[in-house]
Amino acid sequence: MKTLVIGSPRTGSWSLMDMLSEGQTDIKTFYEILRSNRADNTTQWRIAEYDSLVEQFGYATLENYQDNITALFKLFNQTPNCIAKVFPAQMLAKDITILQKCFALCEMADNINYIQRQDTRQQVISYAVGIKNKNLVTKNHAWRSSRPQYKEELSHDELTSAFNSLAHYNRLVAEIYAQYPGKVYTLEKDLPQKPYQNKYEYTGDWQVPYNFKMLGEESNA
Repeated sequence: MKTLVIGSPRTGSWSLMDMLSEGQTDIKTFYEILRSNRADNTTQWRIAEYDSLVEQFGYATLENYQDNITALFKLFNQTPNCIAKVFPAQMLAKDITILQKCFALCEMADNINYIQRQDTRQQVISYAVGIKNKNLVTKNHAWRSSRPQYKEELSHDELTSAFNSLAHYNRLVAEIYAQYPGKVYTLEKDLPQKPYQNKYEYTGDWQVPYNFKMLGEESNA
């Protein structure tokens, strides 16, 4: 079965990937399939993902992003039992191109799942911290487990920028869902609560302009 997990950052997607893969000893993972150019993702953790792809598939990474995408999509389509995470946010292209690529993956998939988060404010804060920490993450402390702890105060501008980015990403996910509906998981309701051991605690007064729309519900904006 070819499985997709579609969502935006900081929604618990890795936990859902683990949950959907549990007990399947023969499943192969493509990790974040749209983020495929090793040359553009030089953290040790990202390189570790590529090393795993090489080990699983004998996959040779290519310098050109489009060539990587084409090769990975073909490999995904040819693999009987596999799973991939699809974050539209990770593809640097116009929205129409991003959607076309995501639609193509959905056409290949047997099982489409979506992940979302009810607490918009906490998603934004977590994403903003992730941006601040991104250059510190290595394969020895991937941010699912023991990421470096961010200890500075996030500014209103940083949080607003993170909110605007996530709002855009969520709109893309909603467009994919409208064309290719699937099972929807919500972090707070459907996944085991496993917060980072060094979770950042925001003490400021920034508030979200509105809560993100939950898939299948009317907009809260």
